[in-house]
Amino acid sequence: MQKTDSPAKMQLISQDNYSSEQTKSVEELIMYEPVENRRRGITKRYELDNTKFYVNIQYDNSLLPRVVRIFSDMKYGSQFSDMCIDLSDNITERLQIRKDPMDSLSRMAKAAPRRTSGEAATIQGLIIDELIKSYYLED
Repeated sequence: MQKTDSPAKMQLISQDNYSSEQTKSVEELIMYEPVENRRRGITKRYELDNTKFYVNIQYDNSLLPRVVRIFSDMKYGSQFSDMCIDLSDNITERLQIRKDPMDSLSRMAKAAPRRTSGEAATIQGLIIDELIKSYYLED
């Protein structure tokens, strides 16, 4: 018969490194963790400076926006396509870093470049403004 597990190994397994209490700062930096593979989502087409792109917003179980994916009409592998991937990752990371996505959106909106008319000058700014108006991209 084989010896299954040593007591030292069992002790290591039983220790849960992730069970330490989360420190609550003023900003509540609590990372969002998806619990399912499939998420609810909406996709909508936008145009900025004669460039078409699609925005897919995915929601958690509380129907808060947590994942943003931007897709372009341009060929995959082009510079604009790669830029959309980077923007998607940037917005998604910021939405997931705080418990309340509206706090993240308002911070991103303040930092987004604006035209003299006040409208967004970048794709990121446009998406953030649309999410602030409505999480579900309603007109």
